[in-house]
Amino acid sequence: MSNTSKMTFHESYGNVSARTLRLIRKYNVSPADYTLMVNRLHGGVPSWIEIERHIVSNSETGMYRPRYF
Repeated sequence: MSNTSKMTFHESYGNVSARTLRLIRKYNVSPADYTLMVNRLHGGVPSWIEIERHIVSNSETGMYRPRYF
């Protein structure tokens, strides 16, 4: 999980790293869940490594099911 990933734009998620977008699609993270995740984890400033870890650790069943603090 690199912080130097290629960036891409998605109309529902904004600017995200290519790896993060792959995980979002793989685990079916909704735009609302993504926004909440970014705001709760980083106060609106995304850290791709932390977000990727959060998505994977909350997707044990193959679907994103957030467990916040």
